[in-house]
Amino acid sequence: MPPVVDDAPCSVTSGGRWTFSVEELSSIAPVAFAGITSSRPLDVLVPDRDMRFRVRGVRSHVCGFERKGSFVRLDVTETELQTRGLPADLRIFLDSPSRIFVRAAEKMSRLVREGEISHHVALLRLLSLGSELCGTYSRDPLNHSRGKLTYEIMPATTVGDIVRFLSLCKGVRGIRLAREAASFLVDGLGSPLESELYYAIVLPARLGGIGFPKPDVNRCLFSKDRGGSNVLVQTEERLLGGSLDSRSISMIHHQRLTPDLSWDFGDLQLTIEVDSYEFHGGKSAFVDDRLRDQDYARLGLRNLRVTYANVRSVDALENFLDIIIGIAAPFLSAGRVGRMRRSLRLSEIRALRSELVSVFGARPPEETR
Repeated sequence: MPPVVDDAPCSVTSGGRWTFSVEELSSIAPVAFAGITSSRPLDVLVPDRDMRFRVRGVRSHVCGFERKGSFVRLDVTETELQTRGLPADLRIFLDSPSRIFVRAAEKMSRLVREGEISHHVALLRLLSLGSELCGTYSRDPLNHSRGKLTYEIMPATTVGDIVRFLSLCKGVRGIRLAREAASFLVDGLGSPLESELYYAIVLPARLGGIGFPKPDVNRCLFSKDRGGSNVLVQTEERLLGGSLDSRSISMIHHQRLTPDLSWDFGDLQLTIEVDSYEFHGGKSAFVDDRLRDQDYARLGLRNLRVTYANVRSVDALENFLDIIIGIAAPFLSAGRVGRMRRSLRLSEIRALRSELVSVFGARPPEETR
């Protein structure tokens, strides 16, 4: 039976058997249950109208038809529940990542209708959220701009799952906005800085980007595994002329090369690595980055490094984008290169790019990656 709430503020009962406080739930799912107030209530689903209730900090809804994939069960063991004084068979369901994306689109659509934000800002906010859901990093949901950043986590969902869920949502407010944002999402982005750079590169000019060809995200271009006399190499055939002998392999310092962004322009293999002081400061990191650059060069790859300084302002970002265009220009059509360069000069597109920088909010070196 779905949980119901008794008359004590912010306490929850299930089937009339157990009662526990929201604070107890918060120890299991601190993000989902944190900061519950009258203005930010806990949403509880109930099976019918007779079970609806009014209590401070909690808001109940009748659970009608819900699309497949709307909810996920919180993965908590019986031992963890009992340790916190909660029933061992307690089952807690939360909104799925796809449903979170749709609910955010509903909210963004409402703000657009009310004139609070522009359609462009709404789209960028959804891209920021979707990049976290499908990426390997997470911002603090209670302090998005300055809260703790967590890196190298498993993605909450995939772009494919979000798109499939959206196909089931017919007649939902904000669905067109959600689908537009989903069409630009990509799996595997690793940080807010990386996300900001990715969208500045690939979004069309009408959305503040330069319409550059889409890169591969965090794709392994080279790996080797030494097990006795066996050497496994996985790389593009044309790297080093398609012949990597044992001596060439031994001169490559790293076991694996996986740039944040990479492009295959035929004769040009362009890669980008996003650096931060947090992960790339200090002598050992400095030396490792230089050796990594040498490895890319040995494999015939042109590698660029990006730091906070390259994305902290529209001017800095556009300077870096102009460098990318210049490197790739010989391998792209003259028309496309001309359109990308014009997008860097037009004031109306620069204004859109300024919003992109603001929404993704790259942080100073001590706070970003």
